[in-house]
Amino acid sequence: MTRATSTLDRLDPTSTRGLRVLLVEDSDTVRRAVALGLRSLGFEVTAVLGGEDALAVYSAIQPEVIITDLSMPGMDGFELIATLRMRGLDVPILLITARDSAHDRAAAVAAGADEYLLKPFGLATLSTTVTTLAEKHAMVHG
Repeated sequence: MTRATSTLDRLDPTSTRGLRVLLVEDSDTVRRAVALGLRSLGFEVTAVLGGEDALAVYSAIQPEVIITDLSMPGMDGFELIATLRMRGLDVPILLITARDSAHDRAAAVAAGADEYLLKPFGLATLSTTVTTLAEKHAMVHG
């Protein structure tokens, strides 16, 4: 058994059942892989190409967590997060990126991101992070 398979075998899909996630990622390959992986664990995933698309579908989806890439053409992850926060939306936001500078981390927090995850990441780490964000938000907002 490979390491990835054994990690996936330990995940509990009942804890993620029906958790609504909005995935914002401009890379077709990454978007499809992340969406497929999360769906296989029971998440309800809506995947879009960029920030403008995310804003367009947000109200219809009412996601419990948003996962957004940082570097995207047009509206980048920082702009998307800042726009959501300016609109008064307190949905948990996970920023995913390959950029690991102190400046980027500080900018993510300043924009209103709740968590910052470096690429590449494993499905188990992503699932745990998303679930934890949703659980913390639910505890605070009952």
